[in-house]
Amino acid sequence: MAEKFTGLISIGLSPKSSTGGVLAAEVADDNNAPATGVIAGTVGAGAVAAGVLTGTPGLEDAPELGATDLGKPMPVTVAIDGDTADVRVGGSGEAGDIRLFSRDDSLNPTIHIDGQAGDIRLLGADCAEEFAVATETALIEPGTVMVIGNDGRLNASCQAHDRRVAGVVSGAGAYKPGIILGKQTDQADYLPIALVGKVYCNVDTSNGPIQVGDLLTSSATPGHAMRATDPLAAFGAVIGKALGALPDGRGQIPILIALQ
Repeated sequence: MAEKFTGLISIGLSPKSSTGGVLAAEVADDNNAPATGVIAGTVGAGAVAAGVLTGTPGLEDAPELGATDLGKPMPVTVAIDGDTADVRVGGSGEAGDIRLFSRDDSLNPTIHIDGQAGDIRLLGADCAEEFAVATETALIEPGTVMVIGNDGRLNASCQAHDRRVAGVVSGAGAYKPGIILGKQTDQADYLPIALVGKVYCNVDTSNGPIQVGDLLTSSATPGHAMRATDPLAAFGAVIGKALGALPDGRGQIPILIALQ
């Protein structure tokens, strides 16, 4: 038995079948008064069929959403209910999936909601939150280590073992933020700061070569991190753990953000 949906406009989509029916719709006014709806779908190869549904949506004598003009109900796998503002995907033997794609890539979704597994899969690598910054944002590159200023806004770090460290500006290298909290679409002086996950970070070897697994703290080099070797000095100033190595000089390496 196909499920019934009510509302100002209710639409159900059915999976492909031997009859090819794909769309059914019910239409009602604000008082859910008797209404007439239209269904349409393909029948066979290339043929198109349309029918008329009449009745009071939601009541026992209402037509079944998914019924054809031949009286053959079809299962509904996608439903949009205009009365309750619900969108349902899946069921009737099919797992519900929602995939969102970027403008230039129709093969690899940037967001995938898997109804069967209950997963939300994101292409990005870290969880970031937008913070107000005291410096002009154009002058701060992704990967910069940031600290909390006296006014609550962030600045690029400039001293070693700084316990005011807040995180790393997200978006450097191959890692882009998967989630951005507190997004400020109309504010120019905000930047996404990686708080959890993987991010590329500016580092230097002022405190020795960096190896995979080293704890990192802020460096005296503006906007950079360095290897943390003194547990007492680094207490409260650890940014994260190195996922890459830097034998000498300055550069960017992937790190795992873990503020301590």
